[in-house]
Amino acid sequence: MAHQADEGRAAQRSGWHWLLFVPVIVPLVTPFYNGTDPYFLGFPRFYWLQIAFIILGVGTTTLVYQMTKTRPAAVAGPASTAVPVQSSPAPGETVDRAAAADGDAGNAPAADGDAADGDAGDGTTASDGEAS
Repeated sequence: MAHQADEGRAAQRSGWHWLLFVPVIVPLVTPFYNGTDPYFLGFPRFYWLQIAFIILGVGTTTLVYQMTKTRPAAVAGPASTAVPVQSSPAPGETVDRAAAADGDAGNAPAADGDAADGDAGDGTTASDGEAS
């Protein structure tokens, strides 16, 4: 088992990971800090160099991540692997099973015809309540 885990890690190794040493080693070079000139926005070199090292670390880490992340295999078109999503009927809604078997349940009229003719189910229609 351990041998398989080592093979998996070896497959993930890349030369890009060596760049991660840059933001660790560069701030350790003390001659960078030796002096106050040049000033940047009124700050001596020591202070603005700290911010520059942070930006260097973030940039290097982002670059290494983008270059080494695993990308999925070629994405297939929508028709090749698409699985249709079937929604369940709303509470109280009837479903025509024959139309559902054909995959046309969404377009099938209601079994009692209420939705198609405007009948509210209580003996009145939508036009009965309106003034003429």
